[in-house]
Amino acid sequence: MGTMVSIEVYADPKADKAPTQNQLKEAVLASFDRMERVSAQTDRYEASRAADVQKVAAAAGTGRWTTVGDDLFYLTDQVQKRGNPLVDPTLGPLIDVWDKARETGTLPDPADVAAALARTGMDKMALNHEVPAEAAVGQIPNGGGIMLTEAGMSLDLGAVAKGYAVEKAWESLQASGLPIYGIINAGGNIKTLGQKPDGTMWKIGITDPTDKTRCMGNLLMLPGEAVATSGDYQKYFEAEGIRYHHLLEPSTGYPGMENHAVLVVAANGFDTDYYSTLLFLLPSEEALNLAETLPEIETVIVSRDNKIYVSSGLKSRIEWTYQGGFTLVTP
Repeated sequence: MGTMVSIEVYADPKADKAPTQNQLKEAVLASFDRMERVSAQTDRYEASRAADVQKVAAAAGTGRWTTVGDDLFYLTDQVQKRGNPLVDPTLGPLIDVWDKARETGTLPDPADVAAALARTGMDKMALNHEVPAEAAVGQIPNGGGIMLTEAGMSLDLGAVAKGYAVEKAWESLQASGLPIYGIINAGGNIKTLGQKPDGTMWKIGITDPTDKTRCMGNLLMLPGEAVATSGDYQKYFEAEGIRYHHLLEPSTGYPGMENHAVLVVAANGFDTDYYSTLLFLLPSEEALNLAETLPEIETVIVSRDNKIYVSSGLKSRIEWTYQGGFTLVTP
């Protein structure tokens, strides 16, 4: 998934029967294996070209369904059902254009952006829970079938796959039944496991988007809570004094320029990933207003002019440490 993943688990010293070192190791390896299953279906850069998402791209425009595993089907189905055009899993061709631009450090030709944009759109992606064997490429697994209607299309699940994979790893650790606590971190997609025995809350740093070596505050997290951040400081290049990052606005084909960073807290890792992308691409105040209508999430938004907006449920859970440079404007 293009990032470092770490899983830390600890035995609860208050438990009646503490797990052995081997039991802890087995639980962690099983959770990594679960994440690998997600990656095997969603990694569009997999060198062997064996990932399900790559098979879907290979069949684009042929009029045939590609049968995929349950993880990829669930992700595409959930994004399609939510239906917000700002989170579009068909942006593969557009992402390829910007990946090349980042490699060379030069802006892409507008004609290339337009051509890639023409091969995107959720209206060109069809899902089928029950694919007839004679109409499908491959065997029918637990998921279903996906069809991209135009040649040259491809899927990119970068907006949701990491958060979902973290959630699946957490579920695996929970299923072990061991009296453990810990934390999962997939490149900033984080989820806590269990309650710290000393009763203190989990604490994670909030990265300063203007200097990612610095922390602008600490967020107090509850047991079983997830967090994800979308920011313009993670994958980017600069041209003519402007930072061009990897979070693309589907209607324009260009990086969204409303915010520096958006952090989302939720009970579910998929929700944190999905909404951090969505809110990042909205104007700051509109993003905050939307978050306030969604009881399943809380957010911190850092706008392009370095204003900080915090949703009501997080105001008492952040210890700010920044030394100037930002204005806290949230009511």
